[in-house]
Formats: sequence, C-alpha cells, structure tokens
Amino acid sequence: MDIKRMISAGAAAMVLGASVIGSGQRDLSPEAGISAPLSAVTASAAGELSGTLISSAEILDTDYAESWGIDPSLEVGDPVFGDRTTDRCAVRELPEELKGAELLLTPCDAKNSDKAQARVTAARYMTLYVGLDRRVSAIPQWLYGWHKEDYVLGTSNDVTFELYTTTLRAGQSLTLGANGQSQSVMNYIVMAVKADGLAGDVNLDGVFNIADLVLFQKWLLAVPDTELGNWQAADLCEDERLNVFDLIRMKSDLADPPAVTTTTVTTAPPPTTTTVRTTVPFDQRSYSFTVDSKLFDQSDTDTLSLSEPKGLETVTVWKAGSSGDHYCNGVCLAAYKGKLYCQWQSSATDEDSADTHVMYSVSSDGGRTWSEATVLAKDMGAGYCTSGGWYAAEDRLVAYINYWPDELSDPRGGFAYYMTSSDGSSWSAPQQVTMADGSVMKGVFEQDPHILESGRIINAAHFQDGLTVCPIYTDDPSGVSGWRKGSFSATPNGAQSLELEPSSFVQSDGTLVMIFRDQSSSYKKLASYSFDDGATWSKAQLTDMPDARTKQSAGNLSDGTAFMAGCPVNSSLRSPLAVTVSADGKSFTAAYLLRSGQSDPELIYEGKAKRKGFHYTKSLVDGGYLYVGYATNKEAVEISIVPEASLIQSK
Repeated sequence: MDIKRMISAGAAAMVLGASVIGSGQRDLSPEAGISAPLSAVTASAAGELSGTLISSAEILDTDYAESWGIDPSLEVGDPVFGDRTTDRCAVRELPEELKGAELLLTPCDAKNSDKAQARVTAARYMTLYVGLDRRVSAIPQWLYGWHKEDYVLGTSNDVTFELYTTTLRAGQSLTLGANGQSQSVMNYIVMAVKADGLAGDVNLDGVFNIADLVLFQKWLLAVPDTELGNWQAADLCEDERLNVFDLIRMKSDLADPPAVTTTTVTTAPPPTTTTVRTTVPFDQRSYSFTVDSKLFDQSDTDTLSLSEPKGLETVTVWKAGSSGDHYCNGVCLAAYKGKLYCQWQSSATDEDSADTHVMYSVSSDGGRTWSEATVLAKDMGAGYCTSGGWYAAEDRLVAYINYWPDELSDPRGGFAYYMTSSDGSSWSAPQQVTMADGSVMKGVFEQDPHILESGRIINAAHFQDGLTVCPIYTDDPSGVSGWRKGSFSATPNGAQSLELEPSSFVQSDGTLVMIFRDQSSSYKKLASYSFDDGATWSKAQLTDMPDARTKQSAGNLSDGTAFMAGCPVNSSLRSPLAVTVSADGKSFTAAYLLRSGQSDPELIYEGKAKRKGFHYTKSLVDGGYLYVGYATNKEAVEISIVPEASLIQSK
C-alpha cells in the first residue's frame, strides 16, 4: 500500500487557523510504518525479520536465531514452528479470526530458554496473538494484562494452544518473553492480524475528537516525533493516501459551524458534551476551578478557623522509637480483598539516604489497628528505593517501588519497579514497569494511580534526565505495562520541572483535573485539564487553592464529590492538615480540619529534611470512609479516617 503525506503547508494552516511559515507540497513516505508483503516464509539471517503487519522482529535469544521465520498467510496444514516440519506439528484447527494471519514462526526448542525471545514492532494498527500450550501451568508474567480469547488453535500432534491478544499501534513494540515452562509442553506461537479502528481515531483513545484532528495536522506537517497510532483511521477519503483532503473531511465530520468543534467526553458518567474553539491550541486554553476566598483564615495558623468533620478518627500505623529507623515519608494506602495496606519509605536518620527502603503494614479492621511493619523492598542495587504506591487489580495487589541508582544522582532520577501478590503477604521479585513500546519506564512512579470510568488508569511519573513530570496512562488492566505519556508541556526548572508530585480528580462533566505543587513557591496549587481520558492535557495554570508546596492528594468520593487533602496554607508550614471538598469539582466551598498545629507533637529525632508538620499526604476511599495517610514530622506514619457522609455536600 502506497501511503504518502501530500499537503500544502498553507492549506493545512488554513484548515485550523494556524500560522505556518513556508509553502509548497510535501511528499514523504513513512517507510518505518509500512512494508511490502512477503511472498514466502522468510528465515532470520541477520537477527531481524520483517513482514506486512510485523515491521520488524528483532531476535534477542540468538541461540535459536536460525529457526525464526514469517509465514505471510496462515492456513490449515502450515507448520507453526521454524524448527518443526508439518508432519511433526502443523495447524489442524484454525479459528476464523486467524485465517490468513501473519505467523511469526518461533523455535519450539526455545521453550528451554528463560531469556526474552524477540522484540516485535507493528507496521500498522494490529492485533497480536500469542498461543500458549494449554499444558503450561503458570502463565508467563509478560502475558499479564493480555485478553484471553474463548477460542483456541489446535495442531496435528493434538496440542491445544490457548490464545491471548493485545493491540499494537503502528511503530509500537513489545518484547516476547520466555515460555514459562519447558517440560512436557511446546513453545508459544505468535500471529498478527489487522485490527479495525474507529474512523478518525488516529490516536487510538477510543473516541474521535479534536485531539485526533490536531495530531493528524501535525503528522501531515511532518512535526518531529509525531506518530499516528492508527494511520488507516485518517484515510477518510478512502483512497489509500493521506493528505489535506482527509484533514478537511476530518474537520467537517467534527465541526458545525466551522469555528467550533463538539466533542463527547467519555471520562466519567454521565457523558456530556463540551464545546471548545479550535483556533486556540489546547495547551493554551484556560480552564479552572474556584475556591471560596473566605474558606481559610490564614491568620489562624493552628486551625485556619476550620472545624473537624463528624466521626473523625486518627490512628498511628508506625512510630519511630529509641531503636530502629527514625525517618519515614511517602505514606500510601490501598484496599485489597477486605484488608487495608499502608506503604511508606523508611531509613535510619535521613531522607533519601543509602539505606532508604520500603516498609508496609496491613489492617483487617478498617484501619483501626495495624500489623507490625514489614520490609517490602530494599537492597535493589547501588542506590536506594522509595515508595511508589499501590494498584489493586482484580486478582492481585501491585506494589510500585521507585529505584534511584547511584549513577543517576546528578541529575537525580530513577526507574519504576513493581511487585505483585495474590494474598497480600507473599510477593514476587521486583520487575520494571514498562511503556507501551515495551521499553522500561525511565522515571519514578507517582503514588496514587486513579482508575477512570472507562477502565483506563491514569497517573504521573517524573522522567529522566532529572525529574520532569508528565501525566501517564495505560489501558492495560494489569497496571504494570502499556504506559504512555500524555501530551503535556511541563515548565523547565533546572534539572526538574516547575510542576511536581501531582494527583487528580474528576469534575462533574467528566473533565479530568491534575493538580501539582508549584516549585516557584507561589504557595498555590497548579492545575492542568484533560477532556480525552488523560491523553492530552492543558498547560498547568495557577489556581486560587492555597498549598504549602507539598505532594498533592486528590480524588472523588463514592458519590462523585471531589476532594483535595493537604495543607492549604500560604507558607511552607505543612500544618494544619485539612480536606477541601466540592460537589461538582468546579467550586470548592467547604473544608474540614483533620489535624491542627497543636495536635502536631514536637520533633524527637533530628535528620536530613526532617521538620514539624504533616508531610506528603495520599488518600484512599473505601467502605464509606476517606482515609488520609501522611508522615507526622517524618517520624510517624499516621492516618486520619473520616466517614464520607460527613464530607458530602448537597448538590
């Protein structure tokens, strides 16, 4: 297929009202995303294969390199392994969905290897199938999050392969791992088929809206690093060419009248319609929430003249004693199978020291009492590890760990790891969180991922070099892979961004709001907004919400009430601690005291970055309660528990 960019720069600018310098016609062939069909099975000679749907398959385990190949059109009777003939193992039972599929022939003998096998890159939007021998007793971890189909593939030697699928956009890569079992089984098989997508949905977020229009225009103008997740979705003229006429058709399908685009928001129920003007770039548009100017009495440094909510309780999970660690921070909470889990980082004396490690504790009575603190992660290498938060999947609890290697100390940076447990007590070895292209996440994980109504998980990470924040999202329900960076323009601030340590909530119309601490010491929160499930974000803007320049904590109660928990003061004093609420997430009109300045005990032990206050708040909504966790003076892990009914505002 001959897909080319053919566009007059002036014409593209006219469509969106943009300003483009220069004119003329571009004729660029995106060779990396499209390759010619193969006429026969190809063998691996140089360690890499290419096909029509699979643009490249880089062979990683070279012990079996000669046995890899590609069959361009799978049929009954074809061999499924590169080192097995048809009389030993051929397709006998082929589902309709896989007839004519592009088969990546794997070596059956590679089942004996515990290495990663190959790195596969998609030439176009496609569905990748992995057939796993039904006799494999434990699914390999790299298949976690894939969808298991209800149909199977059978071979002539009476082996049944259960099928797992995932989708890849053009240019996206993933790594095929080890089989997971070598005795009495065969290796897995790999197939690719063309995936159909929603017309116009070039960024593959499940909806067709203004974000697709902007992305397609940038691609036609050859803006560096611009990629289409599904280029076929842009061929609205159905002529197998991508040009300005497809752009005009896309705009026509979206807009009426021409100056206004209507997009349907699917972030949270009920779906609603938001009207925005396309003449203003998304990251320059202004959105907001308001805060009652009389809500906080900043002259009252003890309570801000706030009252406690009904039913407030405060419990201590862990406290420094005369022996053992004297430092803690980064308190994170989760609920899993009827129990609550609390995670934090701990060290003998100082913050982020060589001995910093991750601890956790468990409660079986709704957070009133907690088990003895247990080490979750330490000694991961030459460096230290800190808490990265939790994610409760359907069948396992995920603990995120941030690892800070010594070699990334200047500028400072790290990597996100994860551990999993099905029972909350026995944990897997740490493995690295991965991006949608299969690469490891070169950044540290923020501590409270949020699950949207669509099932998408959103969060943020601070990426290398240094610590530059960016919203991230994944549609992989495992929470450990498939992560993508949202489109967001962070403000440079030396080796880090001005915006740091965010959290998020959802407004009543489905708009996502991400709030940040402001490193410029405005002592107010920054906020960014998204209308497309976290794929695209506005430029962060200063809000009226006071903030002690600390880590953010936000979310929604069970009825949708938005909340922000933290220290709403106009100085660096992280006290008192309060929760501020809004019925619609747009107007915050009520706040409640969780901890006062008088309730903060005196600092007992000295250490680097230790001072009085309620530090680095994170929250959890579960069982009719809001749980707010924090480190008191960075030497006690404590939780304030509030009945949701005490916080919900009339609507």
